[in-house]
Amino acid sequence: VNEPRLVILDEPMSGLDPVGRRQVRRAILSLKERGLTVFFSSHILSDMEMICDRIGLLMGGKLSAAGTVDELVGNQEAQIEVAAENVSESCRKELSVKAQSVVDQGKVTYFVFENGSDAEEAVAKLMAQGAHLTLFRPARESLEEYFMRTTGQSRADIGAWSGGGDK
Repeated sequence: VNEPRLVILDEPMSGLDPVGRRQVRRAILSLKERGLTVFFSSHILSDMEMICDRIGLLMGGKLSAAGTVDELVGNQEAQIEVAAENVSESCRKELSVKAQSVVDQGKVTYFVFENGSDAEEAVAKLMAQGAHLTLFRPARESLEEYFMRTTGQSRADIGAWSGGGDK
């Protein structure tokens, strides 16, 4: 189709398997790198977050928000995710008091804390009891969480993280 300056796509990754999604994502990013404007619609907000420079969210046929991902979700206080192996039951119970969520997956226990001081205190307790720290990272609000929050849904309605679950 020659060399258009604008490409418009409607749900380009919907219904694709992981390989197909990756191929389409690479194609879109390739167009973007060549300087083309790619305008696409998608209900898969993680795709938008990964690919787009600017995002517009439609609610009831009206533009409810627009901007970069950082402009939309960057001002939200980041939570801190902490994970460790070999967490004793007593330590898990103690830390769950301040954690927003706690999930056990095999040998690893995942905690989410609302602030850095609680997360740092948790790490000190985990290390003191002999646990092996496997993760310590800030987790900013995702575009999907932003959308759910601005539409009145809570983080618990969509799961605070990919591990899901609550305390």
